[in-house]
Amino acid sequence: MRSDLTICLMDTATGEVVHTLGKADSPMTAPAVFTPDGRLLVTAVRELVQVWEVATGGELASRPGHRGNVDVLVMSGNGRSVATVSRDHTILVWDLTRLSTGVLPKAPLTPAQLESAWKDSTSSNAALGRRAVETLSADPAQAVPLFRERLVPVKSPDSKQVARWIADLSSDEFEQRRLATDHLERLGELAGPALRAALAAEPPLEAHRRIIALLAKLRPTVLPPEALRGVRGVQVLEMIVNPQARKVLAVLAAGAAGARLTQEAQGSLERLAR
Repeated sequence: MRSDLTICLMDTATGEVVHTLGKADSPMTAPAVFTPDGRLLVTAVRELVQVWEVATGGELASRPGHRGNVDVLVMSGNGRSVATVSRDHTILVWDLTRLSTGVLPKAPLTPAQLESAWKDSTSSNAALGRRAVETLSADPAQAVPLFRERLVPVKSPDSKQVARWIADLSSDEFEQRRLATDHLERLGELAGPALRAALAAEPPLEAHRRIIALLAKLRPTVLPPEALRGVRGVQVLEMIVNPQARKVLAVLAAGAAGARLTQEAQGSLERLAR
């Protein structure tokens, strides 16, 4: 929380603000906590408990419950609930698996409901995206085949071509440097591992400058729709946690190194193994 009472998410590596979550009317009364998967953030301001989606910075829930300030937030090991300890001498346990407002459709989902949830999984609206997550996770029989068919692992780029483009960043020819920069920028996150390796090798000044600029663009403050679908899709599979869901996660985890979808699936498998 900043001095003006604005609650922000910051990149600890760069110190930059990733998302501005909102402005409180008083300082936070308890240290904020993340779920183990890093997808949700829980904050407390006086007696109010709020849950935020990290991917969008959007608020998912705002719940009063205590009659006094919340002093302590304690996250469960599986991230499915959080306990709040208040000065009113009460402890409340909050369910983090059911954050959507209103009545969710019952399983089995109709084809129209399934398609609607699939579409909403790309929404930049945190509440709408969360509703899709909860709707799909409640119908494993249809959700898992849907993600197995439509959420495909990210293919690795041609490593030799990527290496040539990185080498061209040091070219004496301006046009060659520009073209190489454009190609690497279009690769996006897939160029990340090779760019970081090149930076560690202490390239010439011009290449160093361009690599730094390219890496900065790999941390967008707003995730594109397909990236949001990947984050939420993996979340659904992790919530379902049956053998079929694990198999889909394993396929996604074998995708291109550096891809967000690959990293999300790998993280899910590691948590499930624990």
